[in-house]
Amino acid sequence: MQRKEISAIIENDFLQLLKDSNLIEKYQNKELLCCNCKEPIVENNIFAMFYENELQFCCNKAACVCFFEKRR
Repeated sequence: MQRKEISAIIENDFLQLLKDSNLIEKYQNKELLCCNCKEPIVENNIFAMFYENELQFCCNKAACVCFFEKRR
């Protein structure tokens, strides 16, 4: 899969991405989890999303942001 970096997306694009990835139901049920702390990803806590074997998400907690930055 080709890597594509996206600077920012708006909420509608994010929701469409989740729909296209068949993840919208998991998002609505708070089953999409931060790759580090396992906290549910919601509208106001998402920091990043990335692909590593599957689409993954990182919340905006300071420890999780540091964890994400170290992995990149």
